[in-house]
Amino acid sequence: MAQQSNTSLSKNKNKRDRILLVDSEGTVVTTSDLPEKVPVLPAFHRPIFPGILSPISVDNQTSQWLREQISEDKMIAVVMVKPHKLKENQDMLVHASQLYRLGTLAYVLNWVELPDQSCQFMLSTLQRIKIERYQRKQKHYQADISYFEDKKIKLTEELKAAAAAIVSTLKELIPQNPTFSQEMFHLLNQVDINDPVMLADLAASMTNAKSEDLQKILETENLEQRIENTLLLLREEYDLSLLKEQISQKIDERVSKQQRDFFLREQLREIQQELGLEQDRKSLELKKLRERFHNLDL
Repeated sequence: MAQQSNTSLSKNKNKRDRILLVDSEGTVVTTSDLPEKVPVLPAFHRPIFPGILSPISVDNQTSQWLREQISEDKMIAVVMVKPHKLKENQDMLVHASQLYRLGTLAYVLNWVELPDQSCQFMLSTLQRIKIERYQRKQKHYQADISYFEDKKIKLTEELKAAAAAIVSTLKELIPQNPTFSQEMFHLLNQVDINDPVMLADLAASMTNAKSEDLQKILETENLEQRIENTLLLLREEYDLSLLKEQISQKIDERVSKQQRDFFLREQLREIQQELGLEQDRKSLELKKLRERFHNLDL
């Protein structure tokens, strides 16, 4: 029976020398390179899932601080800001109480300075992490982090079926939702359903679900439950897409009918004018108005 790794929380780093990525400069990152303390980058709109290349924009002040902090290992923790604690016009200088306690470890591949002096970082997200402690540093935060140990689980027929259902639903969503590109369709054709961890994270990251719901999936340790929750989000999004399409079709049909009726009335009026019937109709209406006027008791 094939097996796939699941995760359970540990305060010790995983000691196996497992390769996580090789960056564009040929740098190999393994589990033995994972740090115990990293700078924290707040995510304001949605969490970032492991195993995904993700661009993220930050303001000038934060980008300068981050670049100073990642000069050696280029690792950061991306942690979402709690939506109910997000202030109006919130900048990137958040308080620790506004941040969740579970996020994603990311490797900074590169960054680009933008014309507005902000900076866009390209991240390769690695794995889930637990924030053990936030430490204030120059108006920003560093975090003591812990990792999740690999735990073998059996890839059951039920798990395979759920994974296949996720792939199928994603493919159904692509023509319904313009945010899903054809490139993603080709990627899904290459997805190995024997890797349900990656599949669940990829699928969740593609949805337009609420940030709180996505954070719950990120925090779900049990793989079967994570896949089930992801599938529920996908089905909700698919049903919503169908409803939007049905509403759009009804509106188009109504507009088309109104336009058709308008054109038919205009054509009829043109024909009546050509036959001299338009003037007769007006004369008849004028005659009726005169009769009503004479019948009035003045």
